[in-house]
Amino acid sequence: MGSAATKPRYSKSNLLDTSSKSINETVNGSHEFVIRGYSLAKGMGPGTDVRALFELKLLDQSGKGRHKVDSHFDSPLETGPFTLKSKGSIWGFPQYLKRSVLESSNYLKDDCLVIRCTVGVVGTRVEGRKHYAIPVPP
Repeated sequence: MGSAATKPRYSKSNLLDTSSKSINETVNGSHEFVIRGYSLAKGMGPGTDVRALFELKLLDQSGKGRHKVDSHFDSPLETGPFTLKSKGSIWGFPQYLKRSVLESSNYLKDDCLVIRCTVGVVGTRVEGRKHYAIPVPP
């Protein structure tokens, strides 16, 4: 029988002190969406089909052009608009603003409606002291 493995001993003198910090930052971005010819959309609404083109693309910033493209509902832009036929098949907030209020407001000017979507992303990174170890030869 061999001898039992000895457990390493630790003392306060051979422990390293460490520290780290969490840094929270906010990155903001905006997108303006302009609807020209707003009056052409008056025939749309409850009881009518909605046709839409939409695509999400994550850009490959390495320059290799390997973008991650997600054409929602498997309707790529090349094949034309997707028709949403079932109630509740898209996200939204139907009580946001009544059409009559919108059409008499300053949001609509010269038959033009501008929609801006702003997204804020909070990023966190952890920084700490770097410890370098040099093995001591036997």
